[in-house]
Amino acid sequence: MKLIVKTEGELLKYLEENLDMPKKRIKQYLTHGSIYVNNNRTTKYNYKLVPGMNITIDTDSKNKKTLPFEVLFEDDHIAATLEKDPSKTTNAALLEIYKKLRPSE
Repeated sequence: MKLIVKTEGELLKYLEENLDMPKKRIKQYLTHGSIYVNNNRTTKYNYKLVPGMNITIDTDSKNKKTLPFEVLFEDDHIAATLEKDPSKTTNAALLEIYKKLRPSE
């Protein structure tokens, strides 16, 4: 996927405003080094953009983590909660959420 920057700003905010993609997925692409600005890989959310720069997002499946199961449903509320959770992994965050929902188990 390729974009040409039209307005000045920071990378994450620009992508959020110009892509039909959840913020969490954009952050995952950044974290995994799948976003390039002018052919230079970046993981910085606040990378400064100026008009005319080229953004490339490598959405090729070789860079994606595969799950051992099929995702049937994605909940925006859970995704927002996971973004704010201080846990280091998604699995750990989900476990913490589960413990809060079912404290007796």
